[in-house]
Amino acid sequence: MIKSDKVKEVFICDGEQSVFEFSFRMFNDAIVKVFLDEEEQLNGFELSFYPNKIGGKVRFFAPPFIGKKLTIIRQLQFSRNFDFQTGGVFRAEDLNYELDFNIACLNQLQYDCDKSLKLCDTDSGVSPVLPEAKAGHALVWNEEENALVNTNISIDEQIKYAEDCVNTVETLYDDLTDIMQGNMNMGIIGLFNNLKSVILANYPKAITDYQYVNNNADQSSDYGNIVDSENVDLIDNGSV
Repeated sequence: MIKSDKVKEVFICDGEQSVFEFSFRMFNDAIVKVFLDEEEQLNGFELSFYPNKIGGKVRFFAPPFIGKKLTIIRQLQFSRNFDFQTGGVFRAEDLNYELDFNIACLNQLQYDCDKSLKLCDTDSGVSPVLPEAKAGHALVWNEEENALVNTNISIDEQIKYAEDCVNTVETLYDDLTDIMQGNMNMGIIGLFNNLKSVILANYPKAITDYQYVNNNADQSSDYGNIVDSENVDLIDNGSV
């Protein structure tokens, strides 16, 4: 009788080996699944089981590519194999088979549980029930920190926002590259126009208080320190 039982075997392929042995026990109606990386293999190999001992082997018709992760998993159908009757035949080998099968099923259940999300030991009063599925939205904890809810912000919108930010940075980089390699005057005018829009948006008093810069700016104003700059005419006259 076995006390424990493997559920899966994992190998890293070397590009040459084509036969892989597994050491878990096969039972009636047991299913063996074969994966290369995350993709289940439905053909290209054959299974065989050792008749008088635990285990078997997977033989590929062509060796899997080097670096591929091979996973061989056994799945059992939970069922009752023997129905012992009062006064009927009670054989030790049947009882052992039934107990071994039950242990193997429990190992499989433990394997599935280990792969599942679960609450930590210190959480209490938290509902693990997921909300209704909502396409393109993410799950977050609610304000009470006791349940998961769908966000009101679309993930697609956030992805688009991030992509827009990347595109803006790339555009600025291209503009600066053009300045360094090409028409300096046009590039500088563009930079001044961008700077002016930033100042107007964030420090509206800057232009109205200082139509031109010829002295140190008042550092107590809302736009900080503007240092002296010679040969700078009216910024707000539309000429730059």
